[in-house]
Amino acid sequence: MDLHVLLLVALRASVVYAFLIVVVRMLGKRKVGDAGSAFDLIVAVLLAALAAQAVFGSVTLLSGLFAVAVVGAWHLANYHLSAKHPRWQRMLTPMPTVLVRDGEILRDALKAEQMTDAELRWLLREHGINDPGEVRVATLEPSGVISVVHKDQAFTLRPALKRGGV
Repeated sequence: MDLHVLLLVALRASVVYAFLIVVVRMLGKRKVGDAGSAFDLIVAVLLAALAAQAVFGSVTLLSGLFAVAVVGAWHLANYHLSAKHPRWQRMLTPMPTVLVRDGEILRDALKAEQMTDAELRWLLREHGINDPGEVRVATLEPSGVISVVHKDQAFTLRPALKRGGV
């Protein structure tokens, strides 16, 4: 590679970097940086791939930036549709799955999530639980994280406050 090519790559990389900063700031930290869902991860990987094409000249710089902007716009539109229309959100976001209830492993739920008994027990150990019998409820969240409520954890549900009063 000659110096001219390296300088061109550096210039294109700088332009794409600045443009990605703008797009990511518009999308918000929660929507891209968190990668809380498979969908967010897909968008992050797609943005990276499009940016790489723009940087290394597989496509024109303007085409690459335009593609990044289009993906960012679609991601924002999807976010706003999901916030406004629960049906849209349910279509794109998986529901949480209860894996353990009152100490009993729900085998059908494990099978549906393609999770083995050993994987579940490993995830429970990460929460300091060695025996599923210690679990009130363990839920696989849409983000892929498991949330666990220990049987010893007491919690009460308070009725919603009435408008204007305590």
